[in-house]
Amino acid sequence: MRPCGYESPTLTFLGDLQGFLEAAECRVRKVGPGTLDVTVPRSPSNEQTQREIGLYLQAWQAMNPGTHARLVGEGRESEPS
Repeated sequence: MRPCGYESPTLTFLGDLQGFLEAAECRVRKVGPGTLDVTVPRSPSNEQTQREIGLYLQAWQAMNPGTHARLVGEGRESEPS
């Protein structure tokens, strides 16, 4: 599976996001000051990986009002819906 990247300008919450994704059994590594590289080892496809991580991201943002993070992957950027 190709990894998905996430960028968050809210750097104080980046560690919380990383912990949340790891608790959801994602593999996460910090690749920049505000960027995480995220993979879902059990996911059967890249599309499923993006959908699953997108849902985790929406849940995390709902639990942390005022935060913002976005999916950056496959050479394009998109906002989670």
